[in-house]
Amino acid sequence: MRRYGQLHQSGRILLLGMLRLNSAATALLAAILIASSCQCSLITDEQRILSALMSNYLPSTPPTMNRSKPIVVEVSFRLNQIIDLDERNQILTTNVFIEQKWNDTKLSWDSDAATKDTKLRISADKVWLPDTYVFNNADSRKSGFLRSVYVLLQPDGQVSWPVPDKLRTTCQVNIANFPFDYQKCRIRLGSWVHSRRQLVFLPRTMDGIDEMDYTDNSEWQLLSAKPFVRNRQLSFTGHLPKRLDKTGNQYVEPNRNYSDLVIELIIRRRSFFYVWNIILPCVMLSVLTLFTFRVPPDNCEKISMGLSVFLAFSMFMLLVAEQVPATSESVPLIGLYITVLMSMTTVSVIFSVCIVNLNHRGSKFRPPPRLLKRIFVDWLGRLLRVADSVEKAARQFEVV
Repeated sequence: MRRYGQLHQSGRILLLGMLRLNSAATALLAAILIASSCQCSLITDEQRILSALMSNYLPSTPPTMNRSKPIVVEVSFRLNQIIDLDERNQILTTNVFIEQKWNDTKLSWDSDAATKDTKLRISADKVWLPDTYVFNNADSRKSGFLRSVYVLLQPDGQVSWPVPDKLRTTCQVNIANFPFDYQKCRIRLGSWVHSRRQLVFLPRTMDGIDEMDYTDNSEWQLLSAKPFVRNRQLSFTGHLPKRLDKTGNQYVEPNRNYSDLVIELIIRRRSFFYVWNIILPCVMLSVLTLFTFRVPPDNCEKISMGLSVFLAFSMFMLLVAEQVPATSESVPLIGLYITVLMSMTTVSVIFSVCIVNLNHRGSKFRPPPRLLKRIFVDWLGRLLRVADSVEKAARQFEVV
């Protein structure tokens, strides 16, 4: 009986343990089923919406039913960084983020409380996209059309197309005031085939572009960046397309108007580098040019000093020529300054040669004419306040 009681008690303990283990497993299984059912219900809603939207949707058709009104594309332009401005090739490199939004009535759905905040992310090649083209594209590795992978859909039919990109665009550089110059560069976006009657680009705001994440450039300072809309007219000079008017008659449309969005960037060069490394040394060399006239006339180092200064100016001229584009439209301000200094140095070397030559001739030749003596000794000597020194030298060499 005692042994039977022990076995009965052990069986009760084992049964209670199995019941507890079964309860824990049941609770865990229920939690897994609840979580999976919630996740499956969310995925099912997205799949249901996508399958309903894409059942009869064609990406090649316009997103609006009313063909009489153009499709309005709102563009938000964010400038992240001005990477470089190549003055010689006149190419501006920027890091930008372009977001385009438009309404597609075919991609709207009735949202309930569970799906009112749902945003669908689908592949960009499955929906209609504007043929946005960068008209002043200078990157030979890209076609100029904006490309991205995904678009975002909202229940009201709004489509958002974010495009991060690195743009290389042409920029006409004006070097007249180099290195204290301002440059005006433009990035021009527009449709490649759709006219203004079919597609219109508008900026999100006319106050300016988004500069929240802008990173300063070490050489260029951004002064302003504003978007504006420009109408572009394309004239057909060859085969003109024929269209039908309201009465059914054919007519030729000689011109087409296109809507372009232009982002104008005004930047200023940071000139401290050029002032410190080019302008200040040139000023010091110009002072040395003046001191060549203080060298005694019987010293031939007078000419060597002038030639050394001239060669130094030539080196700085080569440095400036490497920075600016090879153009004949304008001469940079610093180049004109160095050219004037080189001209002054050339004149000083010529006068130094004449002075050394006259000094070595001495009194072996006849005295100068009275008119020449009156100009250089009387008038010019008094103007430069060296008349007494000239008279003394003239008496010494018996020129007078």
